[in-house]
Amino acid sequence: MPDTQVQLIASLKSEIEQLRKRCERAERSEQNFLTALRLSPMALCHHDTELRYTWLYNGHMGFVQDDVLGKTDWDILDKDLADRMGVIKRRVLETGIGERVEMPTVLGDPNCEYFDLVVEPLRDPESQAIIGLACSGIDVTDDRRRREAYRTNEENLRYIFSASPLPITVTRISDGDHLFYNDAANSLFQIEERNKSDFDTSLFSQFNFPQELCDKLAEGALIDSHRFEHVKEGQVFHLSLNARQIFYNSKAAILATFTDLTQQMQHNYRLEEARQKAERLAHTDVMTGLDNRRSLYQKCDEILKFLNRSTDHLCAVVIDIDYFKKINDTWGHNIGDHAIKLVGDLLKQSIRRTDIAARYGGEEFALILPNTDLHQAYKFAEKVRLRIEEMVIETENESIDLTASFGVATYNASMNEVGDLLNAADIALYSAKRAGRNCVKIAT
Repeated sequence: MPDTQVQLIASLKSEIEQLRKRCERAERSEQNFLTALRLSPMALCHHDTELRYTWLYNGHMGFVQDDVLGKTDWDILDKDLADRMGVIKRRVLETGIGERVEMPTVLGDPNCEYFDLVVEPLRDPESQAIIGLACSGIDVTDDRRRREAYRTNEENLRYIFSASPLPITVTRISDGDHLFYNDAANSLFQIEERNKSDFDTSLFSQFNFPQELCDKLAEGALIDSHRFEHVKEGQVFHLSLNARQIFYNSKAAILATFTDLTQQMQHNYRLEEARQKAERLAHTDVMTGLDNRRSLYQKCDEILKFLNRSTDHLCAVVIDIDYFKKINDTWGHNIGDHAIKLVGDLLKQSIRRTDIAARYGGEEFALILPNTDLHQAYKFAEKVRLRIEEMVIETENESIDLTASFGVATYNASMNEVGDLLNAADIALYSAKRAGRNCVKIAT
């Protein structure tokens, strides 16, 4: 056999062997494709230009459905879903441009399933005219739920970080630059404004932390409630720092939160003021500003603790505005209140620092006079009586003269408590009223 024929036969055998191998590879690829198709949850289909099914592989069931051939989406699906898919498929037929969209099975239902729909035009190989559609769909409900949950969590974290009333910063240790900061931190420390200027924005230089604290942070120690002051536009802020070292993008950094204690300290100050005010109100008559009955007894009890009965003098004066009921009934309670305030003001002006003046009842007042004997107390009461007698309240139609009756008593060996002293002065007061009012009587 000539060499040329041998060579030709050898060449043909080689080509046949290559063809056989290609066929085997194609067969294996086809088998692999069919195997993958059976394992895939994806639905695949072809439509003609009338949107009739010409082929449908149901990924959920794992086989080709022949019973839908010649039918449309409107024959086998919910009308609303078929309408929405039909809009997309017709648009692809018209434009020749494929589309991909994530579609809910039930519009407006947040709990419905979602699928990823891909629609591509099928073209004639020669004319390139559109002869149908190739579509695929896969259930993406779980993926969508995960994405929504992740997005929600991410948005919540971002919102929490940004909206947190606590200033938060992440600061690089190597140079002190702020890597992250929220709105509260920017507002308090003016970070962005300082970045635009020539100021050193370093965390450590800005707050002038002690070196010991900086060293602890660099060593990874937790800093808990380090208090310091920060001045912003002339205003002093009292802050508390909580910080620890973290690694951000493989770089050592400090995560810090700052608690503004300024309002808390101001609040505590206001609470203390309110407490003191409440304490004053609990012991003060609102109308006159004098001690009330409760305060009178408490202060007198303190005086009696240190009173030497044999050498110390203590007197009480009880005062009652004369004809007070008539003043109220004739000219009204406003005039009556005015009379009480006038007498209260006079008593405050008349007593010594060691004396006690109190509103004892409605129109009744009491004075406690330490280191004052009975004669001195009488003279003092008479002086006050004359001052009240000079008082005149002017109304629109007439003038009202004020007078008051006084009872004076001294603390003696027969008495055990302040109530005994005041009762004795009260009895003397009634003697003054029986004597015609506008006078001073001494307890016998």
